Amino acid sequence: MTSVGDGRKRVRSGQTKAWHQSLKSLTFSLSHVGRCRLLGWGPRLS
Repeated sequence: MTSVGDGRKRVRSGQTKAWHQSLKSLTFSLSHVGRCRLLGWGPRLS
């Protein structure tokens, strides 16, 4: 019984790790796109 609980915990921790990794890459790509957009709009606005 305890081994099953441990397995569940391990899977859950692995999922959260993968979720955090995807979230980090998503925020990074979003910030990168935002920066590119700001650079592109800069000359036009000024």
